[in-house]
Amino acid sequence: MKIGLIENTNITWLAFNSKYDFAYFLSLIRTLPLTKIEFLQSIRDLFPRRFDVKHLGTGSLKTQLEEEGIDLAG
Repeated sequence: MKIGLIENTNITWLAFNSKYDFAYFLSLIRTLPLTKIEFLQSIRDLFPRRFDVKHLGTGSLKTQLEEEGIDLAG
């Protein structure tokens, strides 16, 4: 277990279509990997518990929220 926001198995990251978000975080910490395999391994190492809502349901974020009866505000 690590202290802080990254490499911490007590924190679950939740995002929608998050590949660009995690790539940005990764670029702040270190040089971006050159290959897709290295990139994915870096993401697994730094953000061990993460879920991309886009892949948990079907359709857009708005559609998923509507299906759950959640109002989108903002």
